[in-house]
Amino acid sequence: MDAHKHFHLLQNKEIDELYINLGLRAFSFGLISIFIPLFLLNLGYPLFDVFLFFTASSFCHILALVPAAYLSSKIGLKHTIIFSQPLIILYFVLLFLLESIPIPIFIIGAIGGAYSGIFWLAFHSDFAENSDDGSKGKEVAIGSVITSLLSAAAPVIGGLVVVYLNFNYLLNFVILILLASVIPLLLTKDKKESVDFSIKKIFANRNKHHSTGYFGYGLYARGFTVFWPLILFSIVGSYVTLGLITTTLLAFSFIATIVFGSFFDKNKKNFISSSIFVGGVLWIARLLVSTTIFAFIIDAIHGLVKPSAEISVDATSYANAGENAVNYIIYREVMIHLGVMTCMLISLATLSLHVGLIIAAIGSFLMILLLK
Repeated sequence: MDAHKHFHLLQNKEIDELYINLGLRAFSFGLISIFIPLFLLNLGYPLFDVFLFFTASSFCHILALVPAAYLSSKIGLKHTIIFSQPLIILYFVLLFLLESIPIPIFIIGAIGGAYSGIFWLAFHSDFAENSDDGSKGKEVAIGSVITSLLSAAAPVIGGLVVVYLNFNYLLNFVILILLASVIPLLLTKDKKESVDFSIKKIFANRNKHHSTGYFGYGLYARGFTVFWPLILFSIVGSYVTLGLITTTLLAFSFIATIVFGSFFDKNKKNFISSSIFVGGVLWIARLLVSTTIFAFIIDAIHGLVKPSAEISVDATSYANAGENAVNYIIYREVMIHLGVMTCMLISLATLSLHVGLIIAAIGSFLMILLLK
């Protein structure tokens, strides 16, 4: 007897498998993502090259979306997620080799971007097509609970591995987890659906408020993965403390997701918009952070409001995707990564980490428009 048939988080095994895949992915990326900018700087790359690395990633994320849509129509959405795995493994292997081989890091960033474009196009399309109408917020919240739970301890674990072993051990551990994450996707049959889209169809008749909100999310997105970790490390000077502060944020996010995760479905938009606004104010407050204890306090508070923004982005996407989810997800991902690229291009021009925090604050305020 198949035990999988008797346990579902939402009586929906298609979504269950996506939850497990996303949870393992979140844990693996939580182990390493905040340390990648520091790793590149420690290898002697200037801040300009680090920013270029993330700019190339977003550019190739956008380029990969249309090929990913065609690929999903041929092999199915779940198999497209599986197909993306060799790219992320190559990405981490090349990071592993950077200490001994002078590989242009923008090429590595481009490979990571191609992976993320393929992965997220397939993941979000599959989730949109299989999630239940009227429960989008609840289902996104459950996914957020799982990812928050699995990723909460990851940064401090990653910091300990970097300190007591080294970054390369961490890379190998991450690769093993990513390989394991595809196993759940093999438990059900994949769906192959024809893809009927054009650039005109992708962007026609879209909600302008949502377009601005997604763009704002892109402005906000690099705050947690590039600017804040670098500023925070300059304050605390410790990989373990950096990981511990990030773990604090994720732990509070986990609590907030459990308490408030269903608010999107209950139409409590005033609460959600207020939380997103507070998040924007906290990005500005980070400009004043100069001590470890202040950093802990700011991230703990931000952890309580962070889920409101991120659940709103995904729940809005799934609620509006319609029958042709791939078209809508391409539109969403293009708008988000136009925001990311705008953020990184401004950062390349200014070479200022603090400007990155201001951009993240602006992005947070723009995300409130997703509720319109």
